[in-house]
Amino acid sequence: MSAGPFIVEVIFVFLATLYILHQYGNIRKQHVLVSLAVFVSWFFSFLIVFILPIDVSNTFYHECLERNTDRLNNITRRNECIKPWSLMPDYVLPDLWRTIYWSSQILSWLLLPMMQSYVYAGSFTIWGKLKTALYENALWYGSYLIIFGGLLIYVALKPDLDLNADSLKLIGITASNTWGLLLLILLLGYGLVELPRNAWNMSLHNLRLEQAYFKIAKLSTTKEDAEEELADCLSEVKKASEEIKYNSNLRKYIDTIITKCPEGSSELFSKGTEDYVDYKQSSIAFTEKVLTKLHSKVIVHTHRANRTQVQWNSGLQLAFYLEDVEKSKTNPEKIFKSSFSNHLVTSRTKLKTKWLWEIVVKPWFFRILSVLLLILSVFLVWSEITFFSTDPVLSIFALLIKVSKQDYLFMAIEVVSCITIAYMCACTYYTVFKMKLFNFYYFAPNHQTDSNSLLFSGLLLCRLTYALCLNFLAIIQLDGHVTGSSEGKDMSETHFTKFMGHMDLLSFIAKGLNVYYPMTVLLVCFCTYFSIGKRILHCFGMEQFLSDDDFSADYVREGREIAKREKRKLEREHSGKNWNERAKSLQEKYLNVGKRQKSVNQRIDDTDDEAMIDASSASAVPKYTSLDRNNDKVNLISDVEYAPPDSPKRSNIKGYEHISGTTRSTKGGVPRNLFDDA
Repeated sequence: MSAGPFIVEVIFVFLATLYILHQYGNIRKQHVLVSLAVFVSWFFSFLIVFILPIDVSNTFYHECLERNTDRLNNITRRNECIKPWSLMPDYVLPDLWRTIYWSSQILSWLLLPMMQSYVYAGSFTIWGKLKTALYENALWYGSYLIIFGGLLIYVALKPDLDLNADSLKLIGITASNTWGLLLLILLLGYGLVELPRNAWNMSLHNLRLEQAYFKIAKLSTTKEDAEEELADCLSEVKKASEEIKYNSNLRKYIDTIITKCPEGSSELFSKGTEDYVDYKQSSIAFTEKVLTKLHSKVIVHTHRANRTQVQWNSGLQLAFYLEDVEKSKTNPEKIFKSSFSNHLVTSRTKLKTKWLWEIVVKPWFFRILSVLLLILSVFLVWSEITFFSTDPVLSIFALLIKVSKQDYLFMAIEVVSCITIAYMCACTYYTVFKMKLFNFYYFAPNHQTDSNSLLFSGLLLCRLTYALCLNFLAIIQLDGHVTGSSEGKDMSETHFTKFMGHMDLLSFIAKGLNVYYPMTVLLVCFCTYFSIGKRILHCFGMEQFLSDDDFSADYVREGREIAKREKRKLEREHSGKNWNERAKSLQEKYLNVGKRQKSVNQRIDDTDDEAMIDASSASAVPKYTSLDRNNDKVNLISDVEYAPPDSPKRSNIKGYEHISGTTRSTKGGVPRNLFDDA
């Protein structure tokens, strides 16, 4: 039994989760507990991609051992069963599933919702924030309690069912998994269509540019509203800071509110110490309750303004980039030209390589990827709506597992299982990270996702983890209690199924919801493909991009004009910055030239002094040498003002004597102006 592959997979998932969290969140600024809770929830959700295939292959290996055992003679022919490369000890997977399940349940139903509300609570005390969090999460807890209570009443009214500890545990797990399955079908059905379609749209630069223009036009209004709301909120804070003086009991609250305002705005607020007199209570009715609401308002509006600013910047960058791609298509030199980069610095080879990738390779890469994803989506949808058919087996993934199982090809079983569960997770998690609920949750890369959105994503992923596992086992027909197969009920069970139990206690779920409800994924895919949800929102006045809509075309034109205006501003700033950098480089260049010239002059002066000493000691007449000619060249380009010819002043400049307009060398030799009269 080797745990090496499992350890490698755990390390890989750990590093991948840490990288994704670093890309979306800001680990340095956000609270440590927020980062830790989100990391654990993501880590366990991503880890099932590798744990569940290992569980499946180990199950088939133990089934092979049982089938190759002669019970009568108690002889075991184990040599016919080749051990899987990822075989785990029997105690590892049960403990691992137990740890993942209860950690996910505690995070998703208790800690993450409380932390999510705690972040935006306006109370100034811990207990006050906890009460606010409990009040706001009453809806989540209420939905769970309604499902749990209904199932409890159903079991209590059934005379053939015993209500004991095991039954209560199964009811709780069933309620949680039912909630997760309801959410899973919506998210999975949307991702099965949008993931291949977005991959195809990545090759269509014109369509992406129109979508970017539409987003800019839509965000311009949202951004203005967010800035106005924040300005009004800051004016209230300013008024409160002026009215609440330094000796007031409420001053500590207003100081806390000021720290939550945007950076650089603290100078706008008063510290309440303008006059040095003993103040009384403010005449304005500022109370702790009023400041609590103001505190929460500041947090929400600051977050909303920051989020819209991030969306605005990313939208403009994408639009400018796509404009550069469109312009580079017609470039006869076949080099990629960017609007805000210095092409003189970037090598021509890099520009040609980028042009080749953006114009030729990248479109075909995403087209091929889109076709592969479409095939996987069709296979998965077909398997979802046919997994209950066991004779004949219609589920494609169940057929692949069955063929691999006959020859006990454990590596093939793990590969098929890993690809299937990975694509299911990709479609589901893609929808989670693209989700924008009431424009309050927004996931943006480059460390721009706020703590509230990160916690919300962790909450959803924890609740979807076990629903994904149940759905996957049903697709490959490994849980006979779900498919209703008598043969499946006698087969070996995975450690996951042994821990989770079966839904036979609740027959209407085991025979109804778990079997037929996943078929509704086909309906969700149909609505997503024809953009029915977008059209419904469009009818209610919520702007959505539709390529065949005149209203969207108006938004595209407006976004194009906004992008041109913003681009002109950035070009002016960029050109000014480049001019300043160029002037600075020229200044440094001339300073270096001046330093080198000064050094040359110093060396020449030292050489002249040595020549004069040698001439005086040897009592010889100095000759006009090549060194003197070098002196002439140096003095010709040096910044020296010679005295006018009629000046009686006598001066000595770098070894030359000027007397009444006549310049001769003080070292001897032929005068420089010997032929001036001629």
